[in-house]
Amino acid sequence: MSNNDAAYEDILRNTILDSAIICMEAKGVDKTRMGDIAKEMGIARQTIYNYFNNKNELFEALFSREAVNLAQDASQHIEGFTELEDKFVQVFLYTFSAFPKNSVLAHIANSGNSYVQEIGISRQAMQLFGEMALHKVFTDNPFLGEQSGEIAELLSRNIMSFIMMPDQDPRSEHELEMFVRKRLIPGIGLPK
Repeated sequence: MSNNDAAYEDILRNTILDSAIICMEAKGVDKTRMGDIAKEMGIARQTIYNYFNNKNELFEALFSREAVNLAQDASQHIEGFTELEDKFVQVFLYTFSAFPKNSVLAHIANSGNSYVQEIGISRQAMQLFGEMALHKVFTDNPFLGEQSGEIAELLSRNIMSFIMMPDQDPRSEHELEMFVRKRLIPGIGLPK
């Protein structure tokens, strides 16, 4: 496959995902069908199946794409902090705040948890998100390297639990920061 063909394939794949967003925003995740996405694009439904085996695979790819973008944004956000603990706390706070502002991630979180319950989020996806968001932290602090996967997964799972199971009496940003510092940071095992 030539570079032009590969670029075309990437563009088409991303256009399918973008069309899925439009359909999802109109109908929700559960009611969006592959035919709806094809109609939105003006293509044959079979074309979508050339890229995604089923709707779950398509939405998993869409979720992953948006999560990668969020992890990159979180990574940039923490560059302004010098203390190791602050970087972990800020990844948590930034992701918790930004997640519901992303239309794709918010739809998945607000779909009554049915999407996440049906599809699940793999350990590898949790680790990848955390490792991407904290890449520079792990690079700059090699003593964390051996445990980076577990640390990244722990951080990501905690963020997701706060997002997917909202509190009836939400904490203020300051209260949430203090909670993360007191309860999550010790679990990560950062040196004092």
